[in-house]
Order: sequence, then C-alpha cells, then structure tokens
Amino acid sequence: MNEVTIGGTKYPVGSFKFQELERAAPFIDKVQNAGILQTTGDTLRVATDTLSVVTVGILAAEDAGKNLVEDDTTYALRLNARVAQLKAQMSWSEIIALQPVFYDIMIDTGIFKPKDAAPGEDPAPVVEAGAAASLSETSSAESLQSSLPQAVPEETGIES
Repeated sequence: MNEVTIGGTKYPVGSFKFQELERAAPFIDKVQNAGILQTTGDTLRVATDTLSVVTVGILAAEDAGKNLVEDDTTYALRLNARVAQLKAQMSWSEIIALQPVFYDIMIDTGIFKPKDAAPGEDPAPVVEAGAAASLSETSSAESLQSSLPQAVPEETGIES
C-alpha cells in the first residue's frame, strides 16, 4: 500500500479496484491530456487532478472493510470536500511528492507499465498506447511543467 504525507499527516493510499479506477478516470484523463503547461494556473489544475486521483486512493484505504455503498453524487461530494481539505494543508514539496504516488497508482492499475532501467537507475514508466509518461521530482513550477505526464506516441518500430 502506498502512503502520502500531506500537511504533516501520513495517509495510506489504498489499491484501486474497478470502482476506484472508474471514479478516478476523469482526473487521470485530465492529467494525461494536459499537454504543455504554460501558466502556473495550468500547473496547479494538473496538480489538483493528480491530488484527486490520490485522494480516491486515500478514501479507498479509509473505506476498506466498511462495506460502504454510496451513489456517485454522494461520493463526488465527499471526494471534493476531501480534496479541498487536503489542498488547504499542502505545501509545494507535498504537491511534488504526489507524482511518484500517482505513478505507482498508474502502474498498479496497469495503465502504465514499468520499463527496465539501467543498473543503478530507477525504472521509468512507459506507456501503453495513448497514456502519459515521465514524471520526475522537481522544485519549481517550470520544472514541474516539463515533468508532468505527456502523451507519448506508440512505438512503431520505424527508426527516425
């Protein structure tokens, strides 16, 4: 189980089953289709969508074993309230720390698959057709822009 620290509090991030993936899908799509982030506002919107995906996992961990059944509207209200609460507590470094958790979720769900790394290097995510790629830890909005997921063309076997 993943874990994320927000506002100095550690939160477990539960595994994504079909329901969690379905609930996170609109946010995952926004992150994957963000394109080039040109403004701080663009960067923060993608960070909010990334936080929303992670928050689905936080709620999954909190709800584990509760046999909780709720309609989509009730869940959306609870998710939005939790995202707002977490955003109010987050520092910039905690926003950056969401990136590896987001990638772990994408790998765990099968949206991304890990790529073999060179010796001494962490495996970098690679993407199935149409998904997003490469995040790295950064400390500025400009660096974050270039490190957030970008669409990667499918491998064709044609060398350029």
